[in-house]
Amino acid sequence: MPTKEENAYFAGMVDGEGSVSVIGSLETDRKHHYFPRAIITNNHKGVCDIAKELYGGCVYQRKDMEGRTSPCYNWVITSRLADKFLRLVLPYLIIKKEQAKLVLTFYEDIYVFNGKNLSQEIRDEMAFRREELIKKIKLLNRR
Repeated sequence: MPTKEENAYFAGMVDGEGSVSVIGSLETDRKHHYFPRAIITNNHKGVCDIAKELYGGCVYQRKDMEGRTSPCYNWVITSRLADKFLRLVLPYLIIKKEQAKLVLTFYEDIYVFNGKNLSQEIRDEMAFRREELIKKIKLLNRR
């Protein structure tokens, strides 16, 4: 379990070198599947490796960095692990706190209601709410 200091450190990394978002993918049955995602980008692979060790996720070397003299790495965490990570770092976030709160709200909706027998009206209302949350997150991420 990460310490408070580690949670504060990685909150700072997300604020300064990362992003918090909801990602969607189109499934084969034409339904959208959404999940929370947090990313930290850094030139020091060790920082990304420590994040992976503490919170899970994956570390990738970025391929889109033509002309750079040093490699760049992404630590990426999604779904339930991202939800858990964001809850741990939320008290320490400053810049990305609002995005994290919206992502957590979005994920709570998905987690609580997925797989339940809901009326079409409620499903439509939830889809609208999710789209509104995604718009708010994207708007905050443009700053």
